[in-house]
Amino acid sequence: MGTQLRPARGGRKAAPAWGAALLCASSVALAEATPAEWLANMEQALRSRNYTGVFVHEQRGQTETLQIVHRGGTSASEERILSLDGSGREFIRRGGELTCYLPDQRLVVVEPAQESGLLLANLRRLDVAASGQYSLREMAPTRVSGRDVRVLDVEPRDRYRYGYRLWIDATTAMPLKTQMRAPEGAVLEQMVFTDLRLPKQIADGDLAPQTDPSGFRWARHAGSAATPVSDASQGNAWQASDLPPGFRMTLRAQQLMPGSTEPVTQWVFSDGLATVSVLRPVATTATPRSTAPIARHPPR
Repeated sequence: MGTQLRPARGGRKAAPAWGAALLCASSVALAEATPAEWLANMEQALRSRNYTGVFVHEQRGQTETLQIVHRGGTSASEERILSLDGSGREFIRRGGELTCYLPDQRLVVVEPAQESGLLLANLRRLDVAASGQYSLREMAPTRVSGRDVRVLDVEPRDRYRYGYRLWIDATTAMPLKTQMRAPEGAVLEQMVFTDLRLPKQIADGDLAPQTDPSGFRWARHAGSAATPVSDASQGNAWQASDLPPGFRMTLRAQQLMPGSTEPVTQWVFSDGLATVSVLRPVATTATPRSTAPIARHPPR
């Protein structure tokens, strides 16, 4: 049996307690970790651990409850996310592909898997906070759902990025609660685990779709993957300057957008955590060299 972080019977009504089978050595090592090491430990836990559970996702006034099954390892991680509310949409990432089951549209979409599209993907890159563009501080420890947690605040040093606040389990380094915050402190997005378990093994059947796709339409977006382009093919006609500190161009590529047959050129700028994407039709006749700075607001 693997470690289980789950609500236990009894206790105060205000917050359910979680039971766990824990290793003393791991507890001591985590207790002595610095804030930067806590971020690295969390990234490692999210990538390499097996975990299943239920979490509540809140964004833009909308709340959704989701079930997650994640199988970690040295190779690419695999996972299944199922919405327990409303549409019952389901996403399975395996073998380099992302399969999206959309029961409300009676549609299945298959496309190349991209790490950046996953709900927890940004959390795995938060250890760039030590790069100088973010300040990292540890706040007073507290408890979430009866579990001891370490609270970290990742705050941008300017207004070009969003900040994060993390409630990390003091024993397993798993994030039990996370918030993405605007520069003025408003919570823009929040995820809270209401049930979390860490099994030693995840069976193939646990990653199989729960949705019955009988009678669904299937669509495969094989061309949605970006194809890098050279300066010569672009005529060096568009450039960005005056980027915010820490941002650099990480990708320039051509791709087809979903539902379109006309290719676009995509520029991606990133500081390792925040990302800005700029799209421009390939067939455009305009060729001026742009020196305008990118938008002066935190990227979504």
